[in-house]
Amino acid sequence: MTVSELKAAPGDLRIFQSFVNTADRVLGTELLTGPRALSGWLHQAGLLGPEAELTPADVERTTAVREDLCALLAANNGVAMSAAVAERLDRVAELAALRVRLAADGTTFLEAAGEGLDRAFGRLFAIVHDARGAGTWPRLKACAQPACRAAFHDFSPNRSGVWCEMRRCGNRIKVRAFQRRAKRRGY
Repeated sequence: MTVSELKAAPGDLRIFQSFVNTADRVLGTELLTGPRALSGWLHQAGLLGPEAELTPADVERTTAVREDLCALLAANNGVAMSAAVAERLDRVAELAALRVRLAADGTTFLEAAGEGLDRAFGRLFAIVHDARGAGTWPRLKACAQPACRAAFHDFSPNRSGVWCEMRRCGNRIKVRAFQRRAKRRGY
């Protein structure tokens, strides 16, 4: 599912959202099908230069990182993130060689000093860091529907959104809840 079909996050957070949504778990589609597709997607998102040469191992690594980042988003929807996911993401951040930089106006920002794919991951981590500082991070969530987990931006006033779209996942969740209640009542 593309971000344009979902509730799109503001600013650079949309890049992070788009990355997590490169797999549509409901439809079983994958945008990062090989090194060329991965390189093209990262270049188009502004995360990697066009000269980068990636391998099938890079594709595997990227999809694994994407799933861990999806777990990070699920934490914004009340799902506990495992220590193993946190450790793996911490190792990715370490390879990205993130460092604090100072702009001429005195503001600080994170910069990824790593090379190639590590630099791209670092940029994604910097987006998370910036969104946390801006207060927009908690609104980017992974759909509560386990088969979906699409990233969506929660625009609800009280930050209570739990699924990507009503017609896609919300309706399924509500129907299942209704069926459970009906079964308990003996209907």
